[in-house]
Amino acid sequence: MRLEEIGEFGLIRRLTESSARVAALRPEVAVGPGDDAAVVRLEPGERLVATTDILLEEVHFSWKWFTPEEIGYRAGVVNISDVAAMGGQARWLLVSLGLPRDMEAEAVERLQTGLAEAAQEYGACVVGGDLSASRSGLVVVVVGLGVVKGAPVLRSGALSGDALLVTGALGASAAGLAIARAGGPMSSEEEQLLRRHRRPRARVQEGMLLRESGLAHAMIDVSDGIAGDAARIAEASGVRVIVDGNAVPIVAGVEETAQRLEARAVEWALTGGEDFELLLTAAPQDVDRLRELLGEAGCPSTVVGRCERGSGVEVLGADLGGVRGWDQFASEGPDAV
Repeated sequence: MRLEEIGEFGLIRRLTESSARVAALRPEVAVGPGDDAAVVRLEPGERLVATTDILLEEVHFSWKWFTPEEIGYRAGVVNISDVAAMGGQARWLLVSLGLPRDMEAEAVERLQTGLAEAAQEYGACVVGGDLSASRSGLVVVVVGLGVVKGAPVLRSGALSGDALLVTGALGASAAGLAIARAGGPMSSEEEQLLRRHRRPRARVQEGMLLRESGLAHAMIDVSDGIAGDAARIAEASGVRVIVDGNAVPIVAGVEETAQRLEARAVEWALTGGEDFELLLTAAPQDVDRLRELLGEAGCPSTVVGRCERGSGVEVLGADLGGVRGWDQFASEGPDAV
């Protein structure tokens, strides 16, 4: 059934029933979906962390490569990762949808299912949202609300002399996008890379661990590529960030895929973005302890550069020229569909 047939209020009823049931089970949710606003309770010592992201059809996703569930799941993880980068945990999500009138109601419900799945996986729930008709494709806006106990980890805390580290490995999402664009048969490793692009993961527990340790001076999630996100740390902290392109860890299978598609794996790792790993700085004397803590949590980490006096970002050893991360307003970019 199309949205123009079911109507706004019919769709709202179908979407809010399941969300309301889940929210009602959360003791901190005083008022969930179905009222003018949601109401949640904070525990003593908790600070509210708020973030939002917008996903646009044919800019951030394409129906050619995503199911409705994957669009919803991805929209949730993007916000959950932003809260994790502050050392917090997302608890509540608000979702606003701009919907074409000829869109099937079932597709909207499936999108909501994907969002709810992401929320449940990371300890959050959907507590409300809004709907509107759209004349230019699907629009998904999610507001992530979370909590952090004590002071959050900001982008602005990096110091001259700090080491620059990244969790996990990079390049999977950009490789997955390239695989989707290329089409055709793919290896089992490439199927996994495509899945990483469609269903990213957030480093929630790792972000909380880093905040609790007090060892991370600055932190950001890798949503726009190390080059772009290191530039945000540099600007916010008033330091110069040096990235060693040869030290950047690359996900298994990305090199082989890059060779097949006549691309460069290191460029995907540096500029592709949407890997949602954590990029952070710490004092050199704390690096071993920090890496040990992450390792005990099952998360590898790598030193990929340093901070020094000055401004801006310099990428060494990658031979990529004026490399930079994803820019929403550039004519082309690594995430453009």
